Formats: sequence, C-alpha cells, structure tokens
Amino acid sequence: MVCPSQCVLNSVSESWEPLVAENGWLMVITGYIDESYDGKDFPDDFTLGCIMCSADDWREISGRWRDLFKRVNDDLARQGRKQITRYKAADCNGSHNEFEGWTGPEKLALTLQMSEVFDHSELKLTQLAYSIRLSKIHQKIPSVQDPKAFAYAMLFQQIIRGVLAMMDSLREESTISFIHDRSDFDLVYLRVFNVILLGCEEGQRKKLATVAPMANENCPPLEVADLIAYENYKLHLNRSRGKDRKRTIDYLLEQGRLGGRSSIIPDEEFSIPEVHLKVLKWCSSFGGKCLRYPELDERP
Repeated sequence: MVCPSQCVLNSVSESWEPLVAENGWLMVITGYIDESYDGKDFPDDFTLGCIMCSADDWREISGRWRDLFKRVNDDLARQGRKQITRYKAADCNGSHNEFEGWTGPEKLALTLQMSEVFDHSELKLTQLAYSIRLSKIHQKIPSVQDPKAFAYAMLFQQIIRGVLAMMDSLREESTISFIHDRSDFDLVYLRVFNVILLGCEEGQRKKLATVAPMANENCPPLEVADLIAYENYKLHLNRSRGKDRKRTIDYLLEQGRLGGRSSIIPDEEFSIPEVHLKVLKWCSSFGGKCLRYPELDERP
C-alpha cells in the first residue's frame, strides 16, 4: 500500500467474479487505464481508473462498441450533424467539441445504449479506480514538483497492487497486461510497473505481463476506460459535495454489469512512508514536459 491509512469510502461493488482458466488454458486479462480531472494543468481532483476483463470478452465488447457508434454516426449523418470520431465522457457530459449541440435526452439515450454494450450473461467486467485531491499532495509534500505526475505514479501503483490482490482468487496461470492512453506520462507508468515487478514475490510477478501505451484511435476499450474513469471522477466530486450518485454509474452497476471497487483517499489521512515517497518522486520525475523535445514544442 502506498497510503497505509487509506480507506475505502465508496465501495461501489465488491464483486470480482473469478475468471477461471478452463481446461488448463492460460487466462489473459487486459486492463485498460485512463484518468479523469478538470482539464487544468494543475487540477484539484484527480481519478485514475482501470477496467478489466478477459481478452475474449474485450473482443466482444469492442465489436459491440464499434457497432453502436456506427449506428450513432449513421443517424448523425442523416441529420447533417458532426459525427463522433472518439467518445470522450467529459465532452459528452458538457456538450463540448464533437458533442456540441447534443441535448440532455440525446445524451441519456446514448448512455443507456453504451450500458447495453455490457449486457451479456457471460461478460465479467471489473473496475478498480482511485481518486485523490491533488491540492493535499502539494500541501503535505511540498517537495513534489509536479502533483499530477506524482498522482499518476501513486494511483497506478495502487491499481497494480489492488489488481494483484484481486487476482489471488484466480489460478496461477492467469496474467494481466495494462494498456494506457498514450501521453506525456508513458514513462511514469513504465517506471512504476518495473518497480513493483522487481519488488513482487515470484507468484505475483508471473501474473504481471506488461504495461504499454496505445493510441486511442480505433481502440474501443480505451473509450470504455475513459467512461469508467470519468464516472468515478464525478462520483468522487459528488460525494465530496454531499450529492447523490450520478445516474450513469448507477445504471452500469445494475444487474451485475460492472464489478470491482472505487476508492477515495481521505484528505485528512493522506500519508506516504518515506521509503515509498522517494520511489514515487523518482517515478513521477519522468512525466510531463521532460518527455518532449523542445523543437517539437515549437511546432505550430
């Protein structure tokens, strides 16, 4: 644990249905990761989420997701409206960019259709998400230069450890690969993964296959990860403001569509042991502007 005082304030669901290998075959699980925050360079609240299922289930979900947005775009084309090249939950919720002009009923109808993508008795879709208030990192650890990069490192470590704990119920033959949206923080993910890999027991090390960036174009699972991260981000904001849960995530949780859990690191109890702090500061130092070539930044 990065934060030994961490507690789960919002247990969305504790149902991790074991994905058991059949007939001795290897069960390959893939976890797609995305973040959600307010879009500012120095956001106050930050959520990192991972959505997981077997490779076979991802093929089923990807096909349904593509079919859904083909129907949506065909309908938009008939109306002479802008088509959707990539689903982004924040844009849809705020009617921004490609979702400009969308009405409330249209967005609700899309949400219901997206939820139905997961309506299949054989699908076992599991989430793991962590939220934190970045201002608390800056206040309690002023030596951290980039709180957002630090949050990537800290919460991804939480996700890996949480997934390994979940996978204790699976057969030893099971492995998981992590795929994240390509960004300035690619090397942060890799450093964190390698640090945990080196510190794991042999049995857990065998369960961790790889971590890799992937462009979001033509990758439906990353769009699903975006949806899950955004819903957990809004859930975190609503709870901190004393509001009810958001309708979308309630629908996703109905009838076992989505298992796993969502955790919020309490502001007042945030603490990190010094030995972990040094490692996380080192991992987070590989994120952000330092990965960009100056001549590329100068391009219009």
